[in-house]
Amino acid sequence: MCFRAIVEKTANVQFYSFSNPLNTEDREQGAIFWKLPNVSRVSLINFPFNNYDFVHRGSATPKNMLLERACKVLHPKIKLIHTASMQFTHEDPYLALYKRSLLAAHVIVACSAAVSNDVSKFIKRNPNAVIPNGVDTDFFDPAMPGDRRFNDLMIKEPFALFLGTPTQRKRPDIFIDIAKTMPGMCFVIAGEGHTQNEKDKLKNAMRCVPNIMYIGGQPRWVVRSLLSRSAVLVFPSEAEGMPLAALEAMAMGIPILAQPKTSMPEIVKNRVTGWLLPGDDIAAWKRQIEIILAWSHEEKRSFAETTRNVVLENYTWHHYARRYNEVYERYRD
Repeated sequence: MCFRAIVEKTANVQFYSFSNPLNTEDREQGAIFWKLPNVSRVSLINFPFNNYDFVHRGSATPKNMLLERACKVLHPKIKLIHTASMQFTHEDPYLALYKRSLLAAHVIVACSAAVSNDVSKFIKRNPNAVIPNGVDTDFFDPAMPGDRRFNDLMIKEPFALFLGTPTQRKRPDIFIDIAKTMPGMCFVIAGEGHTQNEKDKLKNAMRCVPNIMYIGGQPRWVVRSLLSRSAVLVFPSEAEGMPLAALEAMAMGIPILAQPKTSMPEIVKNRVTGWLLPGDDIAAWKRQIEIILAWSHEEKRSFAETTRNVVLENYTWHHYARRYNEVYERYRD
């Protein structure tokens, strides 16, 4: 989504894009994206190897690495830009490729200070820039109408939300432990596990916690409704790049509870966009949720306005695209 923002907001650059949308929503968004006048959809078969200045990648997959090798052979003067979007975690199946891809890049852009520090530590290179992710504030706007599909979920309000793939590094166990201490409140997990093992672990952990709803992955229209109706986003992750779920919650005016780890202190400011709490003190998370639930209408409105303004001033797609355009201009031959 963030790369799409670069294309939409940078009309002076011609882009070539290849991807394989995996679901209906991605295919619908892709159809709109590839109609933009400054983007062409290509494949490895018809890629214009002599008609560009940069190869800009945001992931390290075998397909991306194959394209990189072909580009180096056929067009030696190109610059390889890699957006480092994740911290180094052993559960990443592409960790070895990720390191190789970063080492091969001419320009490295980190999405947060936490990622920048990881890159410096593990591959002994300082990134050329740190550009935080951006969020679509036109879409993630509390003034937008809710989606009727949210009503089909039959979620009891007020509810706390866990948004994202429930992998071990995101610590869904903390969310579940909080739910155990607040049996009268609904806790909702929205996000699809990558593997069956992850899904089975989550189901086993939730088995004796009746006030947790697991609704799996949801389209962005439903995600927006979830954020607009939730009381709080509980985001106890221990390894992140610059999580879009947190930025989207901020854009919707929702308070975030997170650990003082990874990139979260960069965006979660106490009493401004949320609260940073120790992962081993479940009682502290419970107390803060209870405080939020007791807010008056004016307190909710004031907090929502403040945290959304933080996004509008720092994390919009416009900010994101402008800074990448500066990178393109700086490193163009």
